[in-house]
This record gives sequence, structure tokens and C-alpha cells, in this order.
Amino acid sequence: MIMALRDTWSQRNLHLAWRRLTTGRNIAYKRYFRRLFYAYEIGLKENIRDLHNRLQGGSYQAQAPTRVYLPKPSKLQRPITLLCIEDQIVLQAIANVFAERLQARRLRLEHKCVFSSV
Repeated sequence: MIMALRDTWSQRNLHLAWRRLTTGRNIAYKRYFRRLFYAYEIGLKENIRDLHNRLQGGSYQAQAPTRVYLPKPSKLQRPITLLCIEDQIVLQAIANVFAERLQARRLRLEHKCVFSSV
């Protein structure tokens, strides 16, 4: 069943976004949020419900990202942009919808072609 765009803000999709966010392999990025993830998880049902209501009602607003600078061996600094947890969930929920919609087109190429060198 293909998810409709109107389902982007469904609680089911927001829960899926949360699971994908917290189980992703981007460990270097997630280490900045570990304690916040634990705190958000404690009231997950209520937090997702509140986020869903704000998205449906049009009162949700993305927050300004935080930028941190990590020193590099060359003495330059590498900028890392950190999004708030709810912004990460919202963007992952959008990605969920697009991934599901593109799945049928990708299916014939899946596990057959590698595009990393292109």
C-alpha cells in the first residue's frame, strides 16, 4: 500500500520516522543526541501525539539548527549542523513517504546496480 502525502504526519509514520532515526547507523551524528533520545523516548507516545497535533494544526515550526565546529588535523574546523530532534523526525517522516513512493521504480535495479562511482 503506497502511503499518501496526507499520511506524512500520521502518528504511524512519525513513529516509523522515530525508529529509523534512533536505529540508524550514523553514530557520529547521533552521539550528540544520545541523552535527548532517551528523554524523548520516555514519553514517546505523548511526544509523537503532540508533534502530530502541531503538524496537523499547522502550528509546528522548524527550529534554527545548531552549528558546532570540530577541529581537523590541518588546524581547520569542520562545521557540523545539528537539527533538533523533532525536525529530524519530521524530515525522516517526509523521507519515508518518498522512499515508499519510489520503491516500485527502484525494485528492478535493487541489488543489481551500484551507483556510488557515478
